[in-house]
Amino acid sequence: MLRFTYLVEKHSEELAALETWDNGKTYEQVKTSEIPVLGRLFQYYICWLMRRYENPENEDPPSHIVDTSWS
Repeated sequence: MLRFTYLVEKHSEELAALETWDNGKTYEQVKTSEIPVLGRLFQYYICWLMRRYENPENEDPPSHIVDTSWS
């Protein structure tokens, strides 16, 4: 999963172009907001799973990955 996150960040321009062609959204919107959110979402779940695996009784998700500024 970490490799997938790395590949999303590495190929963000190609993914943004594909998403633009597929959905008709602007390239800038996809490149600056949607692709980075996808990477952060995977990082969040990876970190949560790692933390859960290391300490099974801890049920709180990691707060340092969660970006709540947009909500």
